[in-house]
Amino acid sequence: MERTQYRSFLAGSVRMSEEACRKLELALVMTNEGPVGVSEYLELTYCNGRVYVRGWCATPDDLYRAMVEEIARHKDVDDIDELDCTQYWNGVLDACGRYYVGRGRWCYVAGEVPPAPSEGGLCWQKVGLKGENKLELLGWCTEKALRELGPGSVDDAVDWGDLHCIDAFMCSEPDNERWVVIVAKTAPDACRLQFAVREKLAAMGFENVEVITEW
Repeated sequence: MERTQYRSFLAGSVRMSEEACRKLELALVMTNEGPVGVSEYLELTYCNGRVYVRGWCATPDDLYRAMVEEIARHKDVDDIDELDCTQYWNGVLDACGRYYVGRGRWCYVAGEVPPAPSEGGLCWQKVGLKGENKLELLGWCTEKALRELGPGSVDDAVDWGDLHCIDAFMCSEPDNERWVVIVAKTAPDACRLQFAVREKLAAMGFENVEVITEW
């Protein structure tokens, strides 16, 4: 039986002071599984009076609601800001909406997922991602995966200070095309790191990537 996969994404920016952002990064929220850190699920980047929020979740629960409530609790600027949320089942967009976040308050407004246009509709535009651009994106995603893992995340021999992706390419064989990335400054048999990187790349849209490690 095919496993049902759920993913939801949250993205946007909220105006607040840098001090408030630092406190938010250390904040905890309560979930059905107990307390979790905001920074465990949200990537927060502060720049010029705004905290840029990005996050994804693989379980259909009220996690984002708790996170947005915590953001509103720490927000110390009166203006209303927006965080967009999308939900996918097995890769298909299922629901979308927007959180409006004020100082000490928030609300959620659900949106409608528009139907797919007709096959011959004039709104279709033909585009394609060039091979070299997709390889560049795969390399960037691999670097992001390595940064997200960090020291101590896997029990392999790894030089975390210099760990990086040195190559990304497409390997073409009869009846088989696959993506390959090479990660340097770790043991060739770093199977736990290889698995963790593959999982993160799959979450970013690159399925079944072969991860090769070397010193």
